Amino acid sequence: RNNPVGKRNYAILLLISRLGLRSGDVVNLKFENVNWEQNRISLTQHKTGRPLTLPLLEDVGLAIIDYLKFGRPKCDCRNIFVRHRPPVDAFSSSGIYNLVSNYIGKAGLLTQDKKHGPHALRHSLASRLLEENVPLPIISEILGHANTNTTAAYLSIGIEKLRRCALEV
Repeated sequence: RNNPVGKRNYAILLLISRLGLRSGDVVNLKFENVNWEQNRISLTQHKTGRPLTLPLLEDVGLAIIDYLKFGRPKCDCRNIFVRHRPPVDAFSSSGIYNLVSNYIGKAGLLTQDKKHGPHALRHSLASRLLEENVPLPIISEILGHANTNTTAAYLSIGIEKLRRCALEV
């Protein structure tokens, strides 16, 4: 996070891992989507066309501010996240996939036969919320799913949850 690209990448990673935004929603995020006074991000989802409003968590907001103040190149693009190499323009979904894959690799996480792009971070968020006993309809809402059945496919029940359900023999 000590250079402009690192500041951008950190803010993007937080938006995906903490709020569950899809890469299409991150690249299309514009200044008018962030309501700083109410600490909210409101957008129309790129994939579904449905409106979505999420809380602007403090760490996410601070990362975006840090990027905007100290990292984002000056340009007329209304998108928050931009390329840092000419031509300076909106960041792309493929750029986000490469960014996430690169950091997962740097972290030394095993990705053989597993997804390792931005969608993996959405899965991780859903699993974490389930572990914190967040109800499935709330998780669906956070992920922007119209149907809880869609969200259920993201969730894997951990061994500890299964142990709690086990009956005494």
